[in-house]
Amino acid sequence: MARLIDRVLHSQNLMAAWNEVADNKGMAGVDDISVRRWERNWEERLANLAADVRANRYKPSQLRLRRIPKKRRGEWRTLRIPTVTDRVLQRAVYHVLSQVYEPVFLDCSFGYRPGRGLREAVQRILNLLLDFGTPVQYSVFECLLDEKDLAKMKKAVKRVIRPKSDRVRFYYLCATCVSKTEVTSGAEVLSSKGETLVV
Repeated sequence: MARLIDRVLHSQNLMAAWNEVADNKGMAGVDDISVRRWERNWEERLANLAADVRANRYKPSQLRLRRIPKKRRGEWRTLRIPTVTDRVLQRAVYHVLSQVYEPVFLDCSFGYRPGRGLREAVQRILNLLLDFGTPVQYSVFECLLDEKDLAKMKKAVKRVIRPKSDRVRFYYLCATCVSKTEVTSGAEVLSSKGETLVV
């Protein structure tokens, strides 16, 4: 069986990785080399990348930081953007490692896996719970909030629900109820110090 590094640097794997990066487009990294510019001599760049990795000369570049506005006015999110070269090598490594590890992941594992995510995980849980009763909510969240944050949360929830089909219920627990809460797996019971506990 070929060594992992040989599989990563195989010309077909590098070409597939480059094609995915090219299809995804994205902006240039700190070297200011765009996908379009990389494309002009991609074969030479792939050969140089493979040679650099084999000779232990490859060094990943710093990430380009780019701030983009969030939907809420005045709030920003920082993107960290690798160079096109780094993205190609990352995809090539991902292809090989996913073939190695994907078959041994547990069926209950949903994080950072192709075709799986939060929606599928929640749906799996809901399907399991159907054996125990009738689901009353899609999801349950436990929060310690003061009145200001509670109002803010209600406003945010109102913006994303579909009024005709979605229902959101807020259950307020008093300090006595919180002290009687049972939690498994060694997690701590939240203590409400004057805040409102919403479950």
